[in-house]
Amino acid sequence: MNRYSNDSSGVAAVMGSGSYINPAERDQGGNRFEAQKQDQVSLQRSKEASKQMLYGVFCNVIAILEEFEQRERPDRCRPLESSRLKISDQRRKSNEDIKHILETQLLLFEKQSNSCPAEVRNEVVEELKKKVLQWAGFRADENCEDQRTDIYVAQLYEILVRGNPEVSERTIQETMPYIMSGKHDQMELDREFKDNRAKTATCPYTRRSRNISGGAARIVRGQPDLNYEVGRDLQRLNAVDMK
Repeated sequence: MNRYSNDSSGVAAVMGSGSYINPAERDQGGNRFEAQKQDQVSLQRSKEASKQMLYGVFCNVIAILEEFEQRERPDRCRPLESSRLKISDQRRKSNEDIKHILETQLLLFEKQSNSCPAEVRNEVVEELKKKVLQWAGFRADENCEDQRTDIYVAQLYEILVRGNPEVSERTIQETMPYIMSGKHDQMELDREFKDNRAKTATCPYTRRSRNISGGAARIVRGQPDLNYEVGRDLQRLNAVDMK
């Protein structure tokens, strides 16, 4: 049997067998739902901004790695194709300066990767592993000599797998200002993504080759301890490509 009750405006409200629901309580429930919805949107926007930040630092590593790579190449060799990433003019910097900048960027990438929400890192890491294998595969296609570049590529892959590159004490000391700057950049990205709900994270183009097996071999030569992880990733990627 239904019960009838009047709300404060005198309008009859049909109730079930439960108790009377105050209109104010209904409003509060609606407000809570709306607040939860806004929180979910805000969280998703922050995750998208974190993803974009990680993409950005990754591209910084690749850009300075290509500068380092070019300086390692013998003068007689033609320049390799670059990823066409934006980078400031490095011509006045010494080879040693470039080395330290590269090590700094690797450490920043490791810090950013570890500070990302686990869900974000898991979404991005597999994509970036493939990009690194494709990048290294390009070196295999060009028959580049085994050089320090390959060791740094292996360190980049190691960060994606384990999150712990080997860097010098000097690099750690020099990195702190960049870490603080990175926090400011993250806040700016959060604002951008919250202001534009249609904005999605995108990773710029990096040079690539389909020869990921050749890239995998170079990474393992640069860091033999990665043999198991690289082999497992290569098997998974080949299985996906065959579908």
